[in-house]
Amino acid sequence: MLSHGPGRNPEREQATLRVWMGAAVLLPYGVFAWLHPSHDVSLVTHLIALYVAYGAMTLLVLSRTSAPSLTRLTFTTIADQALLGLALAEGGATALPLLWVMFWFLIGSGYRYGKRTLAVSCVTALGVVVALGIRQPWWNANLPAAIGLRLSVLAASVYLSVLVDRLGNANRDLARQASTDPLTGLSNRYALEQIVNRAMLAPEADGRGASALLLIDLDGFKEVNDTYGHAVGRHAAAILRATARATHARRTPSRVSAATSSSCSRIRSATAARCCR
Repeated sequence: MLSHGPGRNPEREQATLRVWMGAAVLLPYGVFAWLHPSHDVSLVTHLIALYVAYGAMTLLVLSRTSAPSLTRLTFTTIADQALLGLALAEGGATALPLLWVMFWFLIGSGYRYGKRTLAVSCVTALGVVVALGIRQPWWNANLPAAIGLRLSVLAASVYLSVLVDRLGNANRDLARQASTDPLTGLSNRYALEQIVNRAMLAPEADGRGASALLLIDLDGFKEVNDTYGHAVGRHAAAILRATARATHARRTPSRVSAATSSSCSRIRSATAARCCR
């Protein structure tokens, strides 16, 4: 599933990096090709220029659309590693300084999109390295280097996958802590603002996507804490939390008042029971 925060477009970020990083690599290769002209250097330089043009094209496409596309993401992830593999195949030893780009693609895929896209990039990179060991003369003559590169790609992908899992869990924990009240476990003001913003921006289809806001004011809740102590207040808050969740699950207006009345009775009973102890 593709999603990103408001104001952030990972695909556009990646396309921008294709242009700028590609241009940064193209400059030294262009200078080297001018100072030490050869067929291999010239071919690699032209392939890097092709990659920069490809990056500019993807950036132009993404500037015209903001909707994420899994098909487009899969294609560009494969194309990144495949174009690098083409440069390594055509340039041989001349293209060896580009090996770091393979790991840069792996890191970018995992960081921006998660484990699925990381797996696509890893499989493509492994296929590229296997093909190099079979068909490319320099890599075929230096087979241990090809095997070492395969193991490095695999190990880096596994480690990145673990890091992506841990980062995802940490982000979910932080998001939950930032959007819930620590006492009741209910959504706080920040979460309410986010929900309202999404509801305001969501399109309505035949009225089925209509949203409503229900405000409930609890009078005298502070007196419970002041009179009976915070332990009873926390117990009352737990009852309110359970009632709110039950009401949310039912989602029928005719049951809201009954649930609210029942919760008030339960709070009074619980308060009286605590006071008698």
